[in-house]
Amino acid sequence: MKNKKIISLVVIGTFLLGFAAIINNKQKEEAKVDSNIYSESNYKDKVNPLSKEYAIKILEAEYGDYISVSKEDIKKVGEEYIVDVVFKEESEDVGEHDHSLGVHKINIYTGELMLPN
Repeated sequence: MKNKKIISLVVIGTFLLGFAAIINNKQKEEAKVDSNIYSESNYKDKVNPLSKEYAIKILEAEYGDYISVSKEDIKKVGEEYIVDVVFKEESEDVGEHDHSLGVHKINIYTGELMLPN
């Protein structure tokens, strides 16, 4: 009788340890998959950078149709487009004037517009 109790306790303990090991292994696998999905290298490989035409649309959304920017004005440096934004002002008295609004940076992956100081 005493041997049966000991054997049953050993069997139950073995099942509990095996169950805990399986749960722990699954949690480690899920954490590993989550970290791989959001890694920076994986993100950059799968996301296409914005085109220069889209960068012009971002600037037009910020300043309207009064800016004068072409694809040739936009330079790619690292992960950013750098462009000197020129505002065209028309007046009846003087004519047309160009005013520089400064050098703007646009992130090629997120489209974030960084305004000059």
